[in-house]
Amino acid sequence: MQRLLDIDVSWLLPGHGCAHQFLPGQWKVALQQTLRHAAGATSTEQI
Repeated sequence: MQRLLDIDVSWLLPGHGCAHQFLPGQWKVALQQTLRHAAGATSTEQI
């Protein structure tokens, strides 16, 4: 997913759910937040 940081996405059109339009630069911020959240979720999992 980190490779997606290098592109500027205007629209996200998922196979399910609603489409989402991003303002210029907003995609990178949203993806960085998602990556931080995923990293935190995996580091706090209990086995």
